[in-house]
Amino acid sequence: MAENVAAQSLMTGLLDPTYQTNQKTDLKRRRFRRCKSAPLAEFVPGDFIGTGSLPRSESIFDSIHPSFRKVAIYLAVYLGIGTVCFSIVRHQIQGKKTNGILDSVYFCIVTMTTVGYGDLVPNSTPTKLLACAFVFSGMALFGLILSKAADYLVEKQEILLVKALHIHQKVGPTEILKEIEINKVRYKCFMVLAFLLVLIIAGTIFLVTVEKLDLVDAFYCVCCTITTLGYGDKSFSTKRGRVFAIFWILTSTICLALFFLYLAELNTESRQRALVILKEIEINKVRYKCFMVLAFLLVLIIAGTIFLVTVEKLDLVDAFYCVCCTITTLGYGDKSFSTKRGRVFAIFWIVTSTICLALFFLYLAELNTESRQRALAKRILTKRVTNQDLEVADIDNDGDVGAAEFILYKLKEMGKIKQEDISLVMEEFENLDVDQSGTLSASDIILAQSSPPGSCR
Repeated sequence: MAENVAAQSLMTGLLDPTYQTNQKTDLKRRRFRRCKSAPLAEFVPGDFIGTGSLPRSESIFDSIHPSFRKVAIYLAVYLGIGTVCFSIVRHQIQGKKTNGILDSVYFCIVTMTTVGYGDLVPNSTPTKLLACAFVFSGMALFGLILSKAADYLVEKQEILLVKALHIHQKVGPTEILKEIEINKVRYKCFMVLAFLLVLIIAGTIFLVTVEKLDLVDAFYCVCCTITTLGYGDKSFSTKRGRVFAIFWILTSTICLALFFLYLAELNTESRQRALVILKEIEINKVRYKCFMVLAFLLVLIIAGTIFLVTVEKLDLVDAFYCVCCTITTLGYGDKSFSTKRGRVFAIFWIVTSTICLALFFLYLAELNTESRQRALAKRILTKRVTNQDLEVADIDNDGDVGAAEFILYKLKEMGKIKQEDISLVMEEFENLDVDQSGTLSASDIILAQSSPPGSCR
């Protein structure tokens, strides 16, 4: 009986917007008392509770997201170590050179982003092995950048969940927040696309004016660079050009990756809006896929190395070096498939191996994101419930929290369900509850199915 009363009060608060409006004054009064006598709720960031708090002085570094600070540190360490290493072996790197330090930084950037023009290539066994190590660590760093960007987006979604709860209590319809969130992702996508176009135009103009390429070759070089294709026939060869390339290549490739990331996020949110409740993906399934792809990738690396040794007659180091340059799309151009049999093999092997490597980093990022989400859910479930939590969970403001209210509160706090999901379910409930009794019966279902759409309410 008590459960029916709790369910009835819960449905009343969810179904009847006027009920929540009538309780708004009492709710604000209760929250005002809490703010004066107790610390802020644990789950709500301080930035979202009121606007009257005293401004806190922050340095420019405090405003940077911690994940991005870590990425910046890792990138600086990578470039520093790479510059030192390649400066030491600079005499074992052949190609058109301008300045020792500048060429080392330029070579690091070209290697990390897997552009690999071929204007600077390793010319000894140690430098080739060093390049193999740096291209894989560079791709891991690049994957880390995208993973941290994905984590940042997940955190933004978690914050938006908290905002949604408060905005719903103050404003009412959650469709407003839904539109804002959708447009925000779309806005970021358009902004990154616009910035990418600016970088493409700037790179093209620079290559025309400084590197003295014609317009078509300049645009061709820009496209090969930002997509990390790097055939090697066109590149930055002057000292001024390589200074520009150090910053431009890194910015443009990251910008292109972010553009595809935001496109994927936009597509994901479209799919999420089409679903009522998202199915939870098991983390073991992702880990299994990750290990399977890694095993298949190792098989492809071994197969490619053996093929290059036996068919293309390369030594073991050159074969492994060529495999690493190929599957990472580095493509310096000094080692390749040159025989007829080799190119037949390469047609299938290159496509399979590059896709396999991309899938491996994708599953790694997915595994990292899901682990983080599970850690969040575990932290929320093991957190001690306070009086503040009970006040937030008390949807109908009757002073008691029923099982249904507590479950909804926990699910929303973990991010497993959104207010808009609840609204969709309750809208369907309203349509089926023909007699407006607050419960569903067989007669309600029959009447709802026999009535034309829109005539039940």
